[in-house]
Amino acid sequence: MDDILGKVASMLLAAMLFCMMPFCAMAQRQDTAGQMYLLSVSTRFVDSICNTGFVSEQMMQQFYGQAAAVPQICQIQLLHETKELVYDEEKDIYAQVSTFYDEEDIWEKVRQKERYCFAKNDFIQVVISCKRRFQLLPGQEEAAMDIRYGGVVKYEIE
Repeated sequence: MDDILGKVASMLLAAMLFCMMPFCAMAQRQDTAGQMYLLSVSTRFVDSICNTGFVSEQMMQQFYGQAAAVPQICQIQLLHETKELVYDEEKDIYAQVSTFYDEEDIWEKVRQKERYCFAKNDFIQVVISCKRRFQLLPGQEEAAMDIRYGGVVKYEIE
């Protein structure tokens, strides 16, 4: 009796694994496709900023709309770094000082129907962090992906 019960249990376990493995593989492929899509969207967005030297409300809304098409829950962070030379009188030298602006500073400017302008050699970075909405198995580790893309502004808008 124990032998039959063991065989039935192993068959049920095997059948469950054969059904679950394709779902795990499809979920992994969906995550990979979503990651590639987000990378291409963020690359297009950052490169357009680097080539034009500004970002408008329409560009921001289009970027956030495209990023929302991914089935994962995503958090987007924008970072703008500008560097300038400041004279230090005590040391009698020029020092490079970085100033950072986040996405709220950018949104504040573009919501007033103005362009947020960048200076030449400013740095813009997009960080997208996503988490999977569902877990296939109860003990499965929560998958997260981070996408980072940035660039230096080539042209300054006048």
